[in-house]
Amino acid sequence: MKPLHLGIVSAICWLLSVPVAAGQCFATLSKFITIPLATNLSATDFNHDGIPDLAAVEVPGAGGSLSILLGTKQGNFRLPRQRYNLSDAPWIVATGDFNGDGNVDAMTGSETGIDVLLGTGDGTFGSLAHRDVNFAFGFPTAIAFADLNRDGSLDAAIADYSGFRAIFFGQGYGTFIGPFFRLLGAGFSSWAVLAADFNHDGIADLAVVTGKPQPRVAIHLGYGDGTFHPGGSFATGGQDGIAAVLGDFNEDGNLDVAVSDSYTEIEVLFGRGDGTLGGVTRYPVSAPGQIVAGDFNGDGHLDLITTDRVGADLSLLLGNGDGTFQPAIVAATLPGAADHIAVADFNNDGLPDVAFQVLWTGVGVAFNTGTCK
Repeated sequence: MKPLHLGIVSAICWLLSVPVAAGQCFATLSKFITIPLATNLSATDFNHDGIPDLAAVEVPGAGGSLSILLGTKQGNFRLPRQRYNLSDAPWIVATGDFNGDGNVDAMTGSETGIDVLLGTGDGTFGSLAHRDVNFAFGFPTAIAFADLNRDGSLDAAIADYSGFRAIFFGQGYGTFIGPFFRLLGAGFSSWAVLAADFNHDGIADLAVVTGKPQPRVAIHLGYGDGTFHPGGSFATGGQDGIAAVLGDFNEDGNLDVAVSDSYTEIEVLFGRGDGTLGGVTRYPVSAPGQIVAGDFNGDGHLDLITTDRVGADLSLLLGNGDGTFQPAIVAATLPGAADHIAVADFNNDGLPDVAFQVLWTGVGVAFNTGTCK
């Protein structure tokens, strides 16, 4: 499938001149790329050059498209961007190797179903390999990939705001069958789904984060055949869980879950290693949104970064390695309130940076200066 190259007029690129403010340890002195009606992004290496690239989705008019931005060693992106038409306006994008050829592919989710585009390995994509419009989502919010039935192919678990949690099984050729399963049923908004082994049995499990009216993290333990049994449902104590990330925050060998509450805080629930979650700790943060984990100050402990959905900041919580975090600080001021973020070393300096997507506007990168403390 030939990409639709956009000219400089529709993919305006300019150099931001935002200095690093006092106390901030990320700099947004990168090129901000305008993508009209951008709604989500993902970071990975599409062309095997060892440099992170970006995939962003946009919802112009009644249709939608996937934009690919190939990275450079300096942390910028090549223009014009490559754009691929989709069957409907997408809200989310996630990446993985769906046909086992070693190249990164992309899946997007819209209100009418999913689209799959297969990567060629040079940063371009072929024609739509799979399109499923037989299952209408209310509003897809997240995609997680894992081999849920142990057939050697990636499967997709999709969270949905209306309460459905659908599973599509990969066939190994870039096609999927499903949906086959709905977790928890309708009635609870779902903003995040995470795939990992929560009970150390070597089988992929799922964690589904629900928001109003009962914010919880529900663990579904896999049997290895694509079916699940309940591992427990654990209250976050917040008002509306809208994003989550996994990590071993207390370094005990078990996966923990950090949940972003859309109002005032980050909540951390600790894994016990048996598929259940323990006590909750809470950290005040201004209007947290999307959340990511990484070692942003090089001390060997996982930290957390979240967006400020009201302001235009990135909030950083430095981890102590024992499951506790230091009070949130403003790590960067962005050109607008960011909706989604992704972590990668975009300028090849050995430090994890943060790509951000300003809703309806475009994407950019906040560079780690190595001074976070």
